[in-house]
Amino acid sequence: MSELNKGKGISRRGFIKSAAVSAGAVALVGISSKKIEALPLPKKWDQTVDVLVMGAGGAGMMAAIQAHDAGAKVAMLHKTATVTSSSTALSGGLFAAAGSRFQKEKGIQDSPAQFYEDVMKNGAYMNDPVLVKLLTENSVKVLEWLVDNGLPPARLEFYAGHSVLRGVRSNKNSGIDLVNTAYTLVKKRNIPVAFETAGDALYVDPKSGRVLGVRATKAKKTINIRARKAVVIASGGFTRDVKTFDEWVPAFSKVGTLTGDPANAGDGIKMATKYAGSFLTHINYTATYPYGLEVAPRNGPVCRYWYFTPIGGILVNKEGKRYINEDTPPTKLTMTLTSQTDKVHYLITPKGVWDEVFEKYPKGGVISPSTPESIEESFKEGKVLFRADTIRDLAVKAGLDADNFEKTVAAYNGYIDAGKDPEFGRDAKNLKRKIEGPPFQAVKMTFATVLTLGGVKVNEKCQVLDPYGAVIPGLYAAGETVGGVHGAIYLGGCALAWAHTSGYIAGKNAGAEKSAG
Repeated sequence: MSELNKGKGISRRGFIKSAAVSAGAVALVGISSKKIEALPLPKKWDQTVDVLVMGAGGAGMMAAIQAHDAGAKVAMLHKTATVTSSSTALSGGLFAAAGSRFQKEKGIQDSPAQFYEDVMKNGAYMNDPVLVKLLTENSVKVLEWLVDNGLPPARLEFYAGHSVLRGVRSNKNSGIDLVNTAYTLVKKRNIPVAFETAGDALYVDPKSGRVLGVRATKAKKTINIRARKAVVIASGGFTRDVKTFDEWVPAFSKVGTLTGDPANAGDGIKMATKYAGSFLTHINYTATYPYGLEVAPRNGPVCRYWYFTPIGGILVNKEGKRYINEDTPPTKLTMTLTSQTDKVHYLITPKGVWDEVFEKYPKGGVISPSTPESIEESFKEGKVLFRADTIRDLAVKAGLDADNFEKTVAAYNGYIDAGKDPEFGRDAKNLKRKIEGPPFQAVKMTFATVLTLGGVKVNEKCQVLDPYGAVIPGLYAAGETVGGVHGAIYLGGCALAWAHTSGYIAGKNAGAEKSAG
């Protein structure tokens, strides 16, 4: 009886053996329809470790630390020259966890179950429930571990979509504190990091299907690294590979900015699929925010408009009209922005509100990256930032319908007097201040994709799975390389929480693997 006729479909072992025999002629069922390739094993390994981690961002460093502490000999590869070039380092520094010491200090009641429901609901219940449970039950443990191991003081910050105050924001408004904390722990353990070294292929045993190691390249030199226990892929998503992004994410193809680390080209996702037959999931979902300032094609800073709207800012479309409740979670608001003219909208604020926000967040967390000088220069250029002494002049400078805009502002100011918003039902507590000046400011915004939500499918141990749901032996994944946890729509604070939590779990399990000899 053939393996296909046993009732369970072709086995993973048969799949890999077929690929080895036909030199990659077996088609992989998946989003890319690429063929699995059998890379001949090297005659000699240049380096041998127990666990090899690809990527030295938050997920990768956490995985390396935990694998080391589990007794494994660990090495890391990082495509760029520094750990500050990573998604974690470039993030806004928000880490979501339920039941943290930060919440308890303020008497906030929270639970993993409540966190779970928030993530599932925000993700339109398209999330992988196994991974959501993994995140919501373990992120607080990982956050507390980081705090106990040197993470600098942080603060709680509200984020729409969370039912309670749960996001822990770095005081630097970035993930650099997390990166510095983890890298200090990596160095303390003498875990080697090979910088400017990119993994480009996986070695897989054609008989067992086990991942045996990685082919990497440094300065055009090939390095073959054996991993006796496991390879952990934590090399990020694909926000900076425009061709791949536009192919895999048609909703935002050729529109808006693509942010994140320049090395985020989907290398790990493609390697796992091409050489080990991993299954890809949620590949066309992204964390696309409606806050990109496109100053060059597909490139530019971001503006965290939600710092302004609760205290006196509104959002209007090119017709000069409000089109949505400004309290809507940003990534949900993105879906409505897709139907607006030119897929752009504008943050409108009076100067008092503008100054108040920048006084509260003085370290570049509002428009990022930026400096006070670069912001002022952008006002003078008048391409994405606009300033005027009257509402009508602001409309003319920004390219809005002036008549509609004047009516919109007058109506909104009336809602402030009335204490309610009959058009879109904004929460009364966020109807605080009229749009009055002068001067007035406008920020022209479009899409900005900061994360990709799709990637390889993993189980509760962060082991990578094939299209048949079977574990690919010796292969783990963490962070943005993994797909499914966020569902259809991203909830703020969950990316950093997932990166470190999945890295923690992948590292512990990889370090505990039996050695392949």
